[in-house]
Amino acid sequence: MPPRIPPLWCADTLVAVDICAAPEAVNPSEPADFALRNDLWDGPAGTVRLAGAAGEIVDFQLVLEKRTGQLEAVRLEGGGDLSLAVLQHIAVPVDGSFLDDPVVPLDPARAGEASTEISRKAPRFPGRRRQCFLVEIAIPRGTKPGPREAFLIVRAGGEEMRLKIALKVHGFELPERATCVADLNCYSRATGAGYQGGQEESERYRAIEREHFRMAREHLGLFHLLPYGHSGRIEDGYAPKLAGRGRSRKVADWAPFDTHWGGYLDGSAFRGCRGGEHPVEYLYLPVNLNWPAYFENFGSPGYEAEFRNVLGEMARHFAERGWKQTRFEVFFNHKTRWKYFPWDMDEIRFDRDNYATALFARMATDAVKTTPQVKFINRIDSSWIFNKSARTELGDLIQLWVVNRSSQSEAPDESAELRRKGQAIWPYGGAGPIPAPNRLDCLRWPWLAWGREVDGFVWWNALGWGNWEAVGRGNDHCMYAGARFGLSGPLASLRLKTLRRGMQDHAYLTLLGRKAGSRAAADAVVGRTIGSKDREDWYQRGEGVEAGGADIQTTSRTAKAWNTAPRSAWLAARSELARAIEKA
Repeated sequence: MPPRIPPLWCADTLVAVDICAAPEAVNPSEPADFALRNDLWDGPAGTVRLAGAAGEIVDFQLVLEKRTGQLEAVRLEGGGDLSLAVLQHIAVPVDGSFLDDPVVPLDPARAGEASTEISRKAPRFPGRRRQCFLVEIAIPRGTKPGPREAFLIVRAGGEEMRLKIALKVHGFELPERATCVADLNCYSRATGAGYQGGQEESERYRAIEREHFRMAREHLGLFHLLPYGHSGRIEDGYAPKLAGRGRSRKVADWAPFDTHWGGYLDGSAFRGCRGGEHPVEYLYLPVNLNWPAYFENFGSPGYEAEFRNVLGEMARHFAERGWKQTRFEVFFNHKTRWKYFPWDMDEIRFDRDNYATALFARMATDAVKTTPQVKFINRIDSSWIFNKSARTELGDLIQLWVVNRSSQSEAPDESAELRRKGQAIWPYGGAGPIPAPNRLDCLRWPWLAWGREVDGFVWWNALGWGNWEAVGRGNDHCMYAGARFGLSGPLASLRLKTLRRGMQDHAYLTLLGRKAGSRAAADAVVGRTIGSKDREDWYQRGEGVEAGGADIQTTSRTAKAWNTAPRSAWLAARSELARAIEKA
């Protein structure tokens, strides 16, 4: 006889809870009594066990069975200055089923009313057996280590339930800033999709866009908006206005650019934001094959003069504004298949495309050389021939290498050589599919960056191409338009929440390395728990590239330990890392 699921229970956020399954099958990868007891939940005792450092957010899923009734109220009692956030899961259509991914914040003071309103606006579907909520508890900076006890009071269906929160605060504090780059890439006006009037340059659009940048920062990520299309077309506000042709080409008006990007470049857009009020680490420039120079004149002295003049002017303007912390990227996101330009400068496949990339990199470097205090960098998105490209002159000309994860996985030596030269490497891929029994795909990205000794990684299309009724498999979406719920900004996804957890894990790995003086201590912990004992184990040397170019392979098929270790191994690694940091 299957176990009777309690009216309310809790689970790790890494576990995908099936909201329509029978009681004994809430997750096919977990035991039948998972809802009664699991790694953080002791059902008979009504206790949730958590652990984290000062400056960290710990979270778990609160699950209400349908028979329990509607959530009416929720609050946190005790625990000192711990703070509570509650978000309601929303199910979206994926592969013929409805699966949880976006989360909508609830005001705990009016949780019942808010939850009812959210449920009314959410996509409707038959067969729901349970409603899930994400519970987040923030541990303030300066919190003393040791055990903390609090109680989560949940009222549902006219009944009040009291859950004990047994929290262990570790004896260290996480840094405010991310310890690697988690790049959430998107394109042009994608931030305004789903909002009335969200596609035109206006204060409303900029406010919506700003909330995307802030949400990324609060989840230890970098929101990264490419400001032009494949044709080179730039939307209003993304670039300064230009005037003149040839040697007289110059900036006529900085106001559109400064109004749009200034808050990100001086940090004021992040005021009051968890993650800190500091400038964005990287910013795409509007520079492309058709801006600031007209490509119809390519090959003439006038084209090069236009290109050099405006880039030099940009560098001087940025210096005058004090924008010296951000790295400004010169990147050419063009492909021959779109019929606008003669080269594939994104996901390069042929030597001729490397030649064009090198040509423009040299031009850009020369144009800004008199303003070294501003950080202009050349960027390339590489895949098919990364191992070859890295050993050409591009290895010296390109400061940021964004590489298909599968292609980079076979090139540990080329990656090490680029790092030796001081260049940054970010593997790229997708956020991970919604229809998976767990969210380990999302968690692993920061670990992979640490394991391979690279500087960050990219989720290549953070806002996807679909909408609420067509999210695909979720490999792209990690934020959703909040307009459906009356919000002028995005909703986070459970996969974005998992990314934050992985980024906090990366901070653990980094802290241990700093305290121990090398990565050897962390390698030992990871080897005992996950099974990847050194840098080489995180690569896939000689396995055969799984994907190249635009074929983004989100879930690797390798048998390497980091790709096959169960959820319990990652939990054990985190616990052991915490103990090692405290002892170091």
